[in-house]
Amino acid sequence: MGNALNKLLKHYRNVEKKKNEYKFGKILGCGSFGKKYTMSSDIWALGVMVFFMLTGKYPFEGKNTPKVVDEILNKNINWKGKEFSSLSIEAVDFLKRLLERNEKKRLTAYQALHHPWITSQVG
Repeated sequence: MGNALNKLLKHYRNVEKKKNEYKFGKILGCGSFGKKYTMSSDIWALGVMVFFMLTGKYPFEGKNTPKVVDEILNKNINWKGKEFSSLSIEAVDFLKRLLERNEKKRLTAYQALHHPWITSQVG
């Protein structure tokens, strides 16, 4: 039992660390240096959370904050990776559109709510 508890605590600390690192990503707005924090930044952060919920990992996993920020700005996600093989085409499209670097092309909240992956999940 003690080993399981230690693993759980270690995981929790890692999640807390990642949450702090992702705050930088939200502020960056995925490449929006010098721009105001907007709703689009929240949509991108939603993409990070949904990515984690569906795959069990973060889309950007640098070992420290500067590396996470570098990945946020420069890493191209391999959307053909094994973690996506069990996801529907609509789910992957939803993630891609939430994590779009260009905030002008990123989904709005309205568009996200009306995305086929969301609407197919609701009654």
